[in-house]
Amino acid sequence: MVATTNMTTTVSDSDALKSLESKMSGDIANNQLYEALQFVQSFIARKKTKLTPDLISKLIFKGTELLSLAPGSSNYAGILLNWFIDGGAGDKVSFQLTSVEGYNDCERLSAVLSKLNSKDSEKVIDPIYRYLQPLLNTTIKSSETSDSDKLSMKKLAMQFVDAFMAGGNWFAGFTFAISIEDYKTACKVCDLWAGQGYVTEGVLFFARACLYTMGENGASQGIHFLSEASRQKMIDKHMATATAATAATWHVCEMIAELYTLKDVSTTEKRKIFAFLSDKYKPIFVSVDSRFSLIFDKAGEKLFKSVARSANPDFNPMGMLEAMMGGGGMGGMDMASMMQQMSKGKR
Repeated sequence: MVATTNMTTTVSDSDALKSLESKMSGDIANNQLYEALQFVQSFIARKKTKLTPDLISKLIFKGTELLSLAPGSSNYAGILLNWFIDGGAGDKVSFQLTSVEGYNDCERLSAVLSKLNSKDSEKVIDPIYRYLQPLLNTTIKSSETSDSDKLSMKKLAMQFVDAFMAGGNWFAGFTFAISIEDYKTACKVCDLWAGQGYVTEGVLFFARACLYTMGENGASQGIHFLSEASRQKMIDKHMATATAATAATWHVCEMIAELYTLKDVSTTEKRKIFAFLSDKYKPIFVSVDSRFSLIFDKAGEKLFKSVARSANPDFNPMGMLEAMMGGGGMGGMDMASMMQQMSKGKR
């Protein structure tokens, strides 16, 4: 949040904007794109003590618009935004996710992106989305954030999703869709993402995304994604071409979700059950994708405050797979059977 001060503005908005646009337009017309970028940075740096935060924001987004609309200079627009976010305009001015003194940088960035095609938009936002996403995740959930500001953030996030989908940045597109709890779009992105892998791996992409969401965003968003993917029949589609190992990864996600929602079972007991699941099934995950080890552990930590466990080195994942997939698959959790197996393991 910007700390506002009662300063006397000695540079009018219209004069500053006209001066900036005149010089930048000349540089851009002469294909001096780097010079245009440098001008807006130096203009703000030299005059920032005479400029209000609102005017600095206007200048930044006017410069961003001019650079982004010029052929081949979308990346310079991204550099300018990154400079702004990184404190180039001074420590009293920052990117405003919520309305301050009548302006909102989400709306201003959204207005710029609305004038671009999705591929050019991706070049503009690529340098800044990693910084903005955690702020957006926190701010959009805050009870102090107004409904209008939440709508602005959701609109901007969807523009980010469209841009990332156009550029094939599936992970970024997925995580922004999850950020605004648009699970239908998250499933669409994941389905397109799965198309980049082998036909047998489709369900694996969904299982990886589900566990990642549980570990990073919590149970509610992970379970909502799991439910939406099943509701849209995307899991059925990919199960038709899955191997036993890739199918198992999704079934374990279902088991973890079911475990989390169990009533009349203490967190301590759930943690023990998750540890049992980890011992039994994590080797199967790792056998198809080594990255599962970390996201499996993070999901356990987030949902059950679990501590990562080392798998039994003598465990045979393929033998367990045969047992799991026999007799109609894993199905739901048989708590009595699971507790019995846990008790046997303690002897």
